[in-house]
Amino acid sequence: MLFAQVAGNVSTPPTGTVNFLDGTTVIGSGVLSQSSAYIVVTLAVGTHQISATWAGDSNWPPAQSAVVVVTVKPAATATLLTNFGTAWTAVVIALPPGEGTPAGSVQFVDTVTQAVLATATLSNGVASVTLTSVTDPVQAVYSGDTNFQASTSRNTSTRPPRTGR
Repeated sequence: MLFAQVAGNVSTPPTGTVNFLDGTTVIGSGVLSQSSAYIVVTLAVGTHQISATWAGDSNWPPAQSAVVVVTVKPAATATLLTNFGTAWTAVVIALPPGEGTPAGSVQFVDTVTQAVLATATLSNGVASVTLTSVTDPVQAVYSGDTNFQASTSRNTSTRPPRTGR
């Protein structure tokens, strides 16, 4: 959320619209209410030069804020790995406050030999492979992408899940 406050007084509060900019590009506008305006905006990964401008009204001259540098880093992720027999599935999620669906690929790695057993592309945050003859614990390793950080699952047992007796 971006917030701007325009100074005025109680008897003649400022009126109108505040424009929020990233560099020279308007990224949103908010109507002044009790001398304040805000917008909710999602900024891309990278560095942004954020400022606010107000055109003024019949009682007050125009105003512009100083530039505030905002750096947006890739969102943290968690990688979860499950297996049912020979079917192995990795799910990669964005951790709050990040949002969206990670893309890219996941490697399924033997944790003893560090050998890559398979690589699969994420589809809606999920990658699945079939692995036969697995004898060592396996990890899913997400390589990250432009908007999301890399993450690795915890070791997963090679034993099939227990069933009730």
